[in-house]
Amino acid sequence: MPKRSNEKRLKLNQQCREALAANICTRGPLPTITQLILLDDRLGIVVAPEKVRLQPRPEDGYAWSVTSANASVLKSSLSSAEISKLKAANSSIEIELERTHARLNDCLDESHTVRAEANELRHDMQILRSHNKKLQDELTEAKAGIAGARRILNSLQTEEIGIELGTRDFQSSVNGIHKVASEVLD
Repeated sequence: MPKRSNEKRLKLNQQCREALAANICTRGPLPTITQLILLDDRLGIVVAPEKVRLQPRPEDGYAWSVTSANASVLKSSLSSAEISKLKAANSSIEIELERTHARLNDCLDESHTVRAEANELRHDMQILRSHNKKLQDELTEAKAGIAGARRILNSLQTEEIGIELGTRDFQSSVNGIHKVASEVLD
């Protein structure tokens, strides 16, 4: 008959393995906002609870990230850990996961804000492009008008018709220009 302490350790060991297997997190430095959104702070790999290690190998594809205060929890092996270590591991998992989920929610909120701002900027950019196109069209029209006026002016100068603006005879000069312009255009 197994000892009660062994049964308790086995039960805690299994609980710890199941909790760890459910929450395999990324290795290395803190993930970026995009990685957190895409990964939901999980790697998306399935590790059977009996295969979970506190000290995973590189080929296992996962690692643990804990605060320095809880680092001692990861120093032992799950299969040989004392009951106190297993209890500590179980409680750290809950605390760390709460922190991780809170950070994930903050990052998701920040991501939504950034996306909303980006959408507003895209909309503003569309409006500015439309306005820019309108101004370019007006500029092209004005250039065509100026080119036409220059042709008329050159035509008038070749026919040696004087244009005196600012004189009292301004109206007759304008009438003369219209007459010559209509002759040139016909």
